[in-house]
Amino acid sequence: NGSAVYRADGALLQCTEIPEEDFQTLCDSKFLRDYQDGILFFTRHHAYCYRNAQQLSPNLFEKLNSFDEVKELHHVMQVGTRYATQQEAHDAFTALDAAYPQVFTGNVNRCYLDMNAWGMSKDIGIMQLVEFLHIDVKKIHVIGDDCNDLPMIQRFHGCCVDSAAEDIQKASINVFPTVGKMLRHYQE
Repeated sequence: NGSAVYRADGALLQCTEIPEEDFQTLCDSKFLRDYQDGILFFTRHHAYCYRNAQQLSPNLFEKLNSFDEVKELHHVMQVGTRYATQQEAHDAFTALDAAYPQVFTGNVNRCYLDMNAWGMSKDIGIMQLVEFLHIDVKKIHVIGDDCNDLPMIQRFHGCCVDSAAEDIQKASINVFPTVGKMLRHYQE
């Protein structure tokens, strides 16, 4: 969601962490303390899970056994939670934002809520990559499928897959059945 930009070889180019104080505030809040499902934490170079990891392979995450271990994490870029519906994910972030205005950005994708530092989004991450690599922004084509992709779809030559929500399709310049079809289309 824009908080980290990596080179193809895995080297970290840019990182926007949730400030330590804000991360501790989130940990101490009812939004994480009362949350009962698995929680994912992404730092500069590691991924962690507390409880079950939301239908993802446990091999991808280092397991945290207590909430005290969660609170000891440093350099956190993103905290991920899952809800039964997309509306519940939106509602969870609306409540968090009301309690802590302009502290976190909530990037919702389907029923997942990813919490990042305030102002982070995919379009911001892409702009940081553009500046780092000195790429002509007019040559950037992006593809997405949900509301967390909307800022980048609107900012760049934005496309989506045909399974995307109607508002995402309306914001896109082209709709493709797959990411591969989009890549082939613009490669030609």
